[in-house]
Amino acid sequence: MLKAYKYRIYPEKSQEEFFEKTFGCCRFVWNKMLEEKLEALRQGRKVPRITPARYKKEYPFVREVDSLALANVQLEQEKSFRDHFKNPKHFRMPNQKIHQWCFRKMVEMITYKAQLLGIEVELVPEEYTSQVCPVCGSKNRPIGRNYECRSCGFRYHRDGVGAINIWQRYLGRESQVVAGLAPVRGVRFKPHLCGHGVSNAPWKAA
Repeated sequence: MLKAYKYRIYPEKSQEEFFEKTFGCCRFVWNKMLEEKLEALRQGRKVPRITPARYKKEYPFVREVDSLALANVQLEQEKSFRDHFKNPKHFRMPNQKIHQWCFRKMVEMITYKAQLLGIEVELVPEEYTSQVCPVCGSKNRPIGRNYECRSCGFRYHRDGVGAINIWQRYLGRESQVVAGLAPVRGVRFKPHLCGHGVSNAPWKAA
């Protein structure tokens, strides 16, 4: 009789930080580049060619992740714009949905690297995670990048809300949401990130 054993190896703290920083910075760079390019189009200018290196001085945390992962984000976004201008009927202007497609490719890359290290990657569905309040469970639509619960008053950056809900789904239960929430590791405080009324929010000193 043949027997098989299945092992699950959990990442170390440093490896968890590596994955979190890579995912967070790829999404951050995509949104920053997209924002600048769309603004150029609104002003009637040509779409600029932007590289992730543009943000490394203003946002030092971008330097902490693999430059090839960020370069892949740049190439995918440039391809999305080229496809749209060549055939706008079949290719929409790059937006969050196209970003999610690009993000899936990043998941494949990270999963591949994780497997080389013997780490199992578990994917958690993200549907409505940025709309559900992690404190009271009510559903609210974010306004721009900001989230505010109309039922309990909880306020946070919508990406942070999504991260909390994904973590709770992964655990299979609700976890306590404390007052001094911090965003994903590697993200420094910037004015465009929404706080939630705590004067000594921990990420300001990150």
